[in-house]
Amino acid sequence: MIVITGTFDLKPEQREEAFSLFGEMAKASLAEDGCSAYAFFEDVARANHFRVYEEWADEDAVAFHFATPHMTVFLEGLGQIRPSNMDIEKIIVSSSGPLKNT
Repeated sequence: MIVITGTFDLKPEQREEAFSLFGEMAKASLAEDGCSAYAFFEDVARANHFRVYEEWADEDAVAFHFATPHMTVFLEGLGQIRPSNMDIEKIIVSSSGPLKNT
């Protein structure tokens, strides 16, 4: 599994436009083969600070995702919104399971 996650900040006046863009991107991405999670979250302690979280089956699914028309539209939209302090990373997960209280 591959996890893509990271954080970024938005200007308050860009929230409405960003939320529309995020919603469309999440919906289209979740319809792709190999995508099991795709969401944006706002930090409850820090207004206008967001996290993106994605889960992909493998590198082929990620490569396909980056070549989709909705990714092109999303990147163009981000260019207009211009988030700041963007820090996104890819994590390759070798195993996972439920968290147990030990």
